[in-house]
Amino acid sequence: MAKRGRPQKYDDPYGKQKAYFETSKGKAAINRYEASDKRKENKKNWKHRQKLKALSDRRQRFIDTYGDIEAALKLLDKRECFVVIHLNGLDGNPPMTLDEIGVELFLTGSRIQQIYKDAEKKLIPLKKAIDSDADPEK
Repeated sequence: MAKRGRPQKYDDPYGKQKAYFETSKGKAAINRYEASDKRKENKKNWKHRQKLKALSDRRQRFIDTYGDIEAALKLLDKRECFVVIHLNGLDGNPPMTLDEIGVELFLTGSRIQQIYKDAEKKLIPLKKAIDSDADPEK
């Protein structure tokens, strides 16, 4: 009497299956499988490149806006300086989120955002001075 249930495909994993993958249809299946892995890897690499690009753009925008970073950071107190550095990734590490900085300082993300806005207000005179130096016509 035959066994009930789902029949097994192959008893020998290297018998008929191996023969299938040696055919053109089987080789195409292997190529599709490998191509899907390559696509996944390329997508992962693309996301990583985009993150790095955003990080460098963010740093460059801060440098272009405020010129000398050390001079800009001297205008801020310790906490504001920490928030600006880590939020923009000026320390060489990827930028941290508001919540990650909040965990470091035992504050909420919204409070970190307030501190960052206060720091930007302190840096406005420096930005105006840099802009006026760059454009003598104004």
